[in-house]
Amino acid sequence: MLLPLLLLLLLMLLLLLLLLLLLLVLLLLLLLLLLLLLLLLLVLPLLLPFLYCHCHHH
Repeated sequence: MLLPLLLLLLLMLLLLLLLLLLLLVLLLLLLLLLLLLLLLLLVLPLLLPFLYCHCHHH
């Protein structure tokens, strides 16, 4: 009688862990995306004059 209950509890715990892992992965992806966006915003103003000059010369 106690064994199925334990098994169910273990399964629920495993599912919870899996869900937490998925959430963590999503959070990390979001953080990476934000970092990439920030990098792009920082690099773009530096690249823009160069690209403009390059195009202007030709």
